[in-house]
Amino acid sequence: MDKNSYIGFVVSPRTLEIALPPDGQTFKFNHDQIGLASLLKKLPPRDQCVIVFEATGGAECVVVAELLQAGCRLAWVKPAEVRHFATGMGRKATTDSVDAAVLFQFGSMRELPCLSMGPGPLDELQQLVQRRQQLLELHAQETVRLGQTLAQPLRKSMGVMLKLLEDQVQKIESEIARMIHNPDGSKQKSE
Repeated sequence: MDKNSYIGFVVSPRTLEIALPPDGQTFKFNHDQIGLASLLKKLPPRDQCVIVFEATGGAECVVVAELLQAGCRLAWVKPAEVRHFATGMGRKATTDSVDAAVLFQFGSMRELPCLSMGPGPLDELQQLVQRRQQLLELHAQETVRLGQTLAQPLRKSMGVMLKLLEDQVQKIESEIARMIHNPDGSKQKSE
């Protein structure tokens, strides 16, 4: 067994949940920038831990990019493997907290390869995450303006702009997911 501490990590649309060493105690954070900042403060030193998460429908990709940007080491595991592990341990993963605890145990009992990304792709990923955040801020501002505007032609224009911003955010999120899943841009390697 290696010297890494493994952390179970679950991403849902509204929350981020982690299970921390030594006993798998779980903590829940809002799925937003403030929640992610709070989660990062709760982690052990980055060189002593590996965050274990499931490769699910892609909802985790932006958070994964932000964790990589923050210098975290991550291990991507297959959901089916974790389900078999949980079943073998007599645990049914029914909540995000239980899932995080199972991922913590799974990582603690195996030596997992970490996701690796070179400096060039990591810089590109950082720029994509920053641009996504800028577009989300523009969307929020335009939404406020829409709520304050009565003139129908302006409301129509703002609706078009909001749709354009949403489309651009989706394209950037797809690119983030592609970079994280692309074997040429990010490879699994053993630590």
